[in-house]
Amino acid sequence: MLRRNAAFCAAIRRPASAAAPGGVEFYAGSVVSVSMLMAPTYGVSWRRQHEWRTISGPMRMAERRGPGKGSAYHHGDLKTALRVEAERILVERGIAEVGLREVARALGVSHNAPYRHFPNREALLAEIAAGGFQRLGALYEEAIAPENPTARVTAIGHMYLRFALAEPAVFRLMMGKDLAKPQYVELKAAADGVFAMVRAGVLTAGVPEPAVAETLALWSIVHGIATLLLDDRIEGHGGSIDPFEVVTTFTATFMVGVRANASRS
Repeated sequence: MLRRNAAFCAAIRRPASAAAPGGVEFYAGSVVSVSMLMAPTYGVSWRRQHEWRTISGPMRMAERRGPGKGSAYHHGDLKTALRVEAERILVERGIAEVGLREVARALGVSHNAPYRHFPNREALLAEIAAGGFQRLGALYEEAIAPENPTARVTAIGHMYLRFALAEPAVFRLMMGKDLAKPQYVELKAAADGVFAMVRAGVLTAGVPEPAVAETLALWSIVHGIATLLLDDRIEGHGGSIDPFEVVTTFTATFMVGVRANASRS
């Protein structure tokens, strides 16, 4: 069973990001107001088979939505209401249950109303994924990272892992290949922004520009740990394992390696 430690609950922070590297493509949406995205951390439950565990994580948009399921939509920003309701369905019932007609029914609007904002179901899912990248990016952007480069890169890895555990359904949607399409410009922009933040952290270690390979290596390892956790593939290998300690160990080794390569360049 995962053990909670200080890193697991701490608010990990980092400095402002740099520009996205040329030639690197991830998929996401433009960053929205930080004041809208950031919220105090609180206990978020995530399902693992039939058990619930509580972790500290960023408050999900779906859990800040206001009225509960089935509340009639009266007036205001219908596009946002559609996205928030669709995210609630995604989190509670799974991606297969997300549909424009189902969301319209839950909001009490006509079945044709969602099509004024989203041409199809996939576009609605892309909006949810973009929001996920925006929230992850806001966590990085608002952070005050340690001065030590290794501690900063470790903090980035911890925050990524925290987000994945707090929002597993949205995380899987964000990282899936089905939405990696050029028409979802906002989704791509938000994902590129998150990649740029990770790259900025790697550059603080003294890695020469463009540091794309090193950034991909760091992201791949932390993403792999997160995916193994969500798929229940870590427990049973060496007893009680704290994934945050795994990230800490890896990033320390990673930083030694990239510095050694930089010194030989």
